[in-house]
Amino acid sequence: MKIEAADLFTKHIASSKFEDLDNKTIKYLKKFLLDTIGVGIAGSTEANLTELKKVAKSWSNGSECTILGT
Repeated sequence: MKIEAADLFTKHIASSKFEDLDNKTIKYLKKFLLDTIGVGIAGSTEANLTELKKVAKSWSNGSECTILGT
């Protein structure tokens, strides 16, 4: 049986606890999260949003894949 990288990654995340993280990691996670939210907000007003929504819809069946803010 082949072990997928995504399976290993998700198992690691699921078994991790906030208390396991050091202060440097928490600092970078906060920065990454704020950057992700900021990019999402900026992108939600993009002129090509209609095209992006079409592409994202093709990534899943039904409503499994959505665009943040829509």
